[in-house]
Amino acid sequence: MAERFLHPAVERELARPSSEGDRHNQILRVLPSLRGDGWSGDKLFELIRSRYSADFPDAEIRALIDWAQSRDFQPSRGNNGANCQYKLDPELRKSMPLTPEQRAQREKEKITTWIRNAEGFLVGERVDEHELWEHSPIRPSDNIAQDAELMFRYLYDQGELINVCWDYTLRDQKAQPCGAGVTMTALP
Repeated sequence: MAERFLHPAVERELARPSSEGDRHNQILRVLPSLRGDGWSGDKLFELIRSRYSADFPDAEIRALIDWAQSRDFQPSRGNNGANCQYKLDPELRKSMPLTPEQRAQREKEKITTWIRNAEGFLVGERVDEHELWEHSPIRPSDNIAQDAELMFRYLYDQGELINVCWDYTLRDQKAQPCGAGVTMTALP
C-alpha cells in the first residue's frame, strides 16, 4: 500500500496541538490538505485522535471528518509538495475527475459514516417505519401538495423570513433559480 502523503505544513501544525479553545479550528485548517491528498475517513480519525487529549470528543472529530469527506479538496502536492493550497479549486477538479474506484470508495465511506452516526444516535436501539410514524408529532397528509406547507410550518419559527423562488431554468440537467424570488414571513 502506498504511503500517505503528509504535507510538511500539516505536520508542523499537528506537532503543536491547539488547546481546548482552538482544536476545532486547527482541525479545519489541516483537513482540506489531508483529504485532498487522499486520506480516508478512518485514517484521518486515527491521525487526529492520536494528537489530542481524550477530553476532545470523538463525535466532534468525526463530524469534522464527515464535513471534509463531503467536499472535493485539491491535492496539496503541487510543486513537489512545496505548495499547500487549503481551498477548493473547481477547475482543477474538472481536469482531474475521480476514477470509478475512487468514486465508489468515497460513496462507501459516506454510507459507512451515515450508518455509524445513526447507530451512535440510536445507541443500539432499532426503529421501524411504523414506530417512527406513531411517535412523530408531524402527520403528513395524503395530499402531497400540502407537503411544502407542512415543511415551512415545522422548519421555521413564526416571523422568520423565508425566500422562495419558483422560477428556474435547466442547465446540465440541474435546476438553476431565476430571479430574486419572493420573501415571506413564516406563519404560526
